[in-house]
Amino acid sequence: MIRTGENLKRELTRLIEISCSGNLGFRKFTHFHKALVKIAYNAVDISFDYERRRVHMNIVLDENKEEVPKMPVNLAYRNLGEFLQTNISMNTGTIMQYTFLLMGTISQNRIKLSSLSEV
Repeated sequence: MIRTGENLKRELTRLIEISCSGNLGFRKFTHFHKALVKIAYNAVDISFDYERRRVHMNIVLDENKEEVPKMPVNLAYRNLGEFLQTNISMNTGTIMQYTFLLMGTISQNRIKLSSLSEV
């Protein structure tokens, strides 16, 4: 299936909804959540504190330097799903990353692709 940016964003949004619903548990989707933050913020060393609603990360400031400078960030969010959805940005640099992330998460968690289409 060929994904357009619009279809991909819709499927990612649906997967975020599923991952934040609580039915399957946030921790089952921690890798997915971290990957979304990594793509959005160019971050490393990402950790979630789901109880306190915080994301801890180091943002890479300049990848071209020998000693990579990083800035520690501690973000608070009110709603995890909304936070993750607002960070999705479709451009030529992210579409491939999001496609691989989506397919890997679907496969890893045995989610039926048809359930992502039900928005």
